[in-house]
Formats: sequence, structure tokens, C-alpha cells
Amino acid sequence: MLAWKDRKMDDFSMCGCTGIGLLWIAVHCVGLLVAWLVRLHAAGRFAMLVQAGFFVALLAVAALTIVGHVCCLEMWPLSALTLAVMIVMSIVDLGVSQPSAVRLER
Repeated sequence: MLAWKDRKMDDFSMCGCTGIGLLWIAVHCVGLLVAWLVRLHAAGRFAMLVQAGFFVALLAVAALTIVGHVCCLEMWPLSALTLAVMIVMSIVDLGVSQPSAVRLER
């Protein structure tokens, strides 16, 4: 029974709960958070700051995806999924707040 517990702890420590693993998780969480913030209706400096943060986070997640794929890491598909979710979340139209009709008459 003790060997089973030791093996489980070794599996847990190999899952990426090191400094680099926590940084990987943090970059993905920040990326998803900033992608959600881009969808909020903000004006002025805050909107520009969030959009710049989204662009930086998008580049960071894309770089992690490429590095993970090149280095044959097992977690790179999750990076690709996060990248795809960030892109879709930022461009999907969830509804129009005000109806806009195009009028052809003058």
C-alpha cells in the first residue's frame, strides 16, 4: 500500500506542479481571463489596456503551444485548445445589444 501512495505522489509531482508548470497554468488562465475581459463593453483607456493585454496573452499562449509541440510535451494540445478558445471567445458575436437595421430609404 505504501508503494502505491509513493507512486501516486510521483505521478502528481510529474504532472507539472513545479515552477514552470505553475507558470504554464498561470499564462493559460490569464489568457482566458483577458479573452473574457475583451468581450466586456469597456471604453477609453481600459479597453485599450485590455486589448493590448489580450494581444500579449495571445502571443504567449501561441509561443507555449509551439514550444510544447516542438519539444514533444504531452500538454501541448491543451495549449492549442486554450489558444482556440481565446480566439473564438474574442470574435464570437453573442448577440447585439442594440438592434441595427439598414435603411435603404431616405
